Amino acid sequence: MQKRKNHTSGFKTKVVIEAIKERETIQTIGKKYEIHPNQISTWKTRFL
Repeated sequence: MQKRKNHTSGFKTKVVIEAIKERETIQTIGKKYEIHPNQISTWKTRFL
């Protein structure tokens, strides 16, 4: 079984800022950082 990843606040902020800029889709950003797009959306909602 794979262990859950714990992401730092700085990493989350970096990903959310990329998502807010909308230069790439959330799906593309998710693949880039190996994060599920739903997780990025959750972080984005909490950030805003």
